[in-house]
Amino acid sequence: MIYFLGSSHLHPEYLQPVQQAINSQSLFRHCEIEGFRGMPIWSQTIKDKLEQHHASGQKLVWMVIDFKANNEDAERIADLQASDSLFLDSAGYPGNVDKRFLENTHIETLGNHSIRVIDDHIKNYPSIKLIFWCLYMRSRANSSSYPRHLWYDQLVERYKNHVLDLDLFTNPQEFTNLVIDSGGHPNAAGFKLLDQMIKSAFA
Repeated sequence: MIYFLGSSHLHPEYLQPVQQAINSQSLFRHCEIEGFRGMPIWSQTIKDKLEQHHASGQKLVWMVIDFKANNEDAERIADLQASDSLFLDSAGYPGNVDKRFLENTHIETLGNHSIRVIDDHIKNYPSIKLIFWCLYMRSRANSSSYPRHLWYDQLVERYKNHVLDLDLFTNPQEFTNLVIDSGGHPNAAGFKLLDQMIKSAFA
């Protein structure tokens, strides 16, 4: 069994176009899908979910949310940098991007901390697979204002042994036909692509 964890992209509301296919197991066969709206990378809940499902023997696939989700945590995240602590009890919620925390310094703080969190999960779960769908939307299909080391291609290189690379399945031009909105929520074709990516990882 595969535990497929993500943000609102995998929330039941957005799975509706393919729910019948999921129920019949023509999509995401042998997958348990769980999506949390707006839950940031550093959420304790994500840590707990990965730990729980890994302990039960499931394979892990994590569709990583954008670095700026729940960016109102920026000041608390900055305070964590002087410690070994990585996680906050941040549940997230739809539309949780605060315009007050979108400066480059905020994005750098949140992005760098997110990398620390991802590194920690990889250390604990060496076989985890990562999908940077949101980052592909931001820095491959669009022009990103993020610091260069936080772009999609940089993260793919950093995590090359763990990433399910979207560039092996699509390209920036085609990707725009796989989403329904500027938030990058997949349409039916997008979910079929995700299913293909997961199948390729565990063939």
